[in-house]
Formats: sequence, C-alpha cells, structure tokens
Amino acid sequence: MRSAKLPGALALAVVLLGAAASASAAIQTVIIGELYDGGTVNLGAGDTLEVNLPAPPSGCAWVPAFVDATILKPDPASAAPKFRYRALVAGSTSLGLACLKSSDPQAPPGGLFRVQVVVKDSVLPRGLLLEEPDGGSDIFLTQGDVLQVKLPSTPSTGYSWVIAGNAPSVLRPTGDPKYDPPAKGSPGAGGTQTFEFRVVGGGGAFLDLVYRRPFEKDAPPARRWSVFVASAAVGP
Repeated sequence: MRSAKLPGALALAVVLLGAAASASAAIQTVIIGELYDGGTVNLGAGDTLEVNLPAPPSGCAWVPAFVDATILKPDPASAAPKFRYRALVAGSTSLGLACLKSSDPQAPPGGLFRVQVVVKDSVLPRGLLLEEPDGGSDIFLTQGDVLQVKLPSTPSTGYSWVIAGNAPSVLRPTGDPKYDPPAKGSPGAGGTQTFEFRVVGGGGAFLDLVYRRPFEKDAPPARRWSVFVASAAVGP
C-alpha cells in the first residue's frame, strides 16, 4: 500500500467551477481504493462512499476500525472487499479500516487504511491550482474535478514545459498549455506556462512535466516537476 505524503506548504487554490456552480449537485457514489490512503474525501449529504480494498497477501482481513457514525453511517450489509457508508449530515470524520487476522484478533493490525471524510450539504466539482512549490506532493481528487498546473517559463531561451508522464484514463489534458507573459515593465523576467487537466476516472497517475528544448531530446531536462494524483471514481 502506498504511504501518502500529505502536502505541506501546498499552494492550493480551490474554487467552484463556474459551469457547475449554478447547478445542484446530484446524489452520487464516490469510490476510493488503496491509493487514497491518507487522503481527504469530499462528500455531499446523502452521498454514498464505497471503499474497495484488495485482500492483503499477509492473510489478514479488512474490518471497520473507526468512524463517526453520526456523520458517516456504515452499511451493515457491506463487507470486504467493499465497504459502504452513507453521508448523513455536514461534518468531518476520520474513517479507518484495519487488517486483522481472525486466528489472532489481539495481534497488531497487518495494515491500516484511513482517510479524512468531509461532508457538506452539497459538493460541486472543484478547480485545483498547483504551482512549482507543490512538486513532489500527493494530490487527492475526484472524478469531475479540474487540475491546473502553473509553472515559470521563459520561451525566449528555447525551453518549455512538456508532459513526460501521465495516465490519460485518470487525467485528460483539456488542450494545449497556455503561456502568460510577464507583467509589463519587467525586462528579462519570465512568464508562466499553465496546463489544464480534467479528472475523468478513478485510479492513480504520476503527472510528470519536464522543462527542455524540443531539439535536445536526448539531453537531460533542465528541470522536472511531478506529483502523484489519486482519484476517486464517481457513480450514480
């Protein structure tokens, strides 16, 4: 299981998407897996959260460990590998699953999966902006969200940012990157290059961008920027 590194000085700009802001959010099922360990899940009241964890090779079995049932009610009929919860009211709770051996229930857990669940009256898709200091972070998103990456760039040197690695089944580019020149009166200053992606499915993606000259394909890039994105799938 991947150990999540929560962003520290993460320069995040979380905004409502203009197209969705005027629409009411429908009740939905949000599906997460082991890659979401350590992340934060955003739900609307009435939504269902499904946690789908594969059986560990250690011989233990996943069982519910902790949750505030007044905020997130467990479905008593659910069991490994799929655990289901219904978001009842606005609030925040930690949700944990422990991997225990039936032959020795007092033994330390063979694994622990935990996420923070934030329930609001309604949840709309988000727009998330990452910048250069956010490189190396683990980012947790949901299908339907939009991710923007804004990095310093000086095309006059011949260098530009390009996508070196991505999982299009999770992050789909919405078009070519946009270049914004520096403010007037800043001679010699560089501008910024912005990439935009839509989260189109659940799973994990290493998003890797490199800063290089297009004619120096065999040379190491001058700079590299990357994050790991864990995405929650959405169903009706």
